[in-house]
Amino acid sequence: MTRTRWMPALLGLLVASVLLVGDPQPAAAVPPAPTTPAPAPCERLEAAAAALSGEIDAHNARPVDQTDAVAVGAYNAEADALNARADALNARLTTCADLEAAAAQLLGSDSPGDWTYAPTLEEIAVVDAATAGLDRGFVAPGPDARGVYAVPEELRGLHDALRGLVPAAVGPASLQGERRPAAGDPDPAFPGLTIAARDGRPAVGVDAVVPLPEIVSMPGFLGLDGGDMLRVVHAPVGLQWLSTRAALAQGSPSVAAVASVDPAFAASQEALATAVRQRLLDGIQVLLQLQQAGTP
Repeated sequence: MTRTRWMPALLGLLVASVLLVGDPQPAAAVPPAPTTPAPAPCERLEAAAAALSGEIDAHNARPVDQTDAVAVGAYNAEADALNARADALNARLTTCADLEAAAAQLLGSDSPGDWTYAPTLEEIAVVDAATAGLDRGFVAPGPDARGVYAVPEELRGLHDALRGLVPAAVGPASLQGERRPAAGDPDPAFPGLTIAARDGRPAVGVDAVVPLPEIVSMPGFLGLDGGDMLRVVHAPVGLQWLSTRAALAQGSPSVAAVASVDPAFAASQEALATAVRQRLLDGIQVLLQLQQAGTP
């Protein structure tokens, strides 16, 4: 009796991957558009699954003379080998999907409707150029006595490249569950003051809860590929709307003292930074595992 290969779990994942990702595309002959989406973390495994599915289909469609014991034995041995490969790949796809979900939960916003981020190939190319020749084993020094992180010269190029890749599509989207403040709205950092207007627009900006010099110095950050570095730096969980006045005070204790920042606001910012810092650290570790899991 011959055995065919039946692998419903893998085929179920393949159906989902076709709907979400589409067929692999050949290398472009012209430079891609400025917003070319980067591949999904598990896409290479999904491509391997598609290839294996083709092998299975070819195996199942091949006729075998069931009166020939040698031919039947060879056919069944091939089925067993395909079974083993499919089972292993199914397990890896499950692990990869779980890690991808964990990373999204750590780095994404807890508020439905907030801005989301996905790196583009063009952004990744900029980061890859900045990391060329970088010592991935470099250990950045910690903060100074004030708790401030300086940018080591070894990481200056990477820091500047990441800093220059400010997401252009944030627009008026919500961050930390809060819509972009409008001119005239109360400024939570300064009781009694309102958001100023500048050239007809509110004087607010997207603020990194944890400063970039600290992020690039985090353990494991240099082990990430360009896309995952961007996912950490632009993680929605780490961004907030802040008035220009509050941002200046945030970056300078002396300015904060002179400007009389609300103590309750300062305390809430410190608590937010502590929580976000841990999620970024955890997110980096999950992304490192995901990079391994997503490699065929």
